[in-house]
Amino acid sequence: MHGNDDDQSQEGAEEPAPVAAEVILADEISRSLGLQPYVANFVNILVDMKQVDLIKEIAAEFELIVNRLSETEVATVASVVELESQHLEEIAKRVQKLTRAKNVKLKTVIEKSLLAGITIQYGNSDSKLIDLSVKKQLEEIAAQATFS
Repeated sequence: MHGNDDDQSQEGAEEPAPVAAEVILADEISRSLGLQPYVANFVNILVDMKQVDLIKEIAAEFELIVNRLSETEVATVASVVELESQHLEEIAKRVQKLTRAKNVKLKTVIEKSLLAGITIQYGNSDSKLIDLSVKKQLEEIAAQATFS
């Protein structure tokens, strides 16, 4: 007999896999953001399956569902400068009137190419556009000049 039976009994046992750095990072991020346990578990599953790159798409789809259920219209307002809160409130009221949505959420972006004015995109996949920019007005003038 060999004097060490413990060596034989441990040979067949697998050692636990080391925790990947990605899982540790995901746990730290989940804790720092105060994510609900089920959301943190979902993030960990994405990390384990190496599908973290899908998280933006999943979040966007989730936002669409939440907006649909809460009857919220999301509109993107582009301008050359940051708009003041009273202007954003007025834009939200007008979008709400146009769409008959219960709620309106505005996303703002700075777009220097507009020269001045604003554009408002809303609807499914931003299918509707209100273009009140100087850029569009100049393009219309240029188009009329070429037809004259």
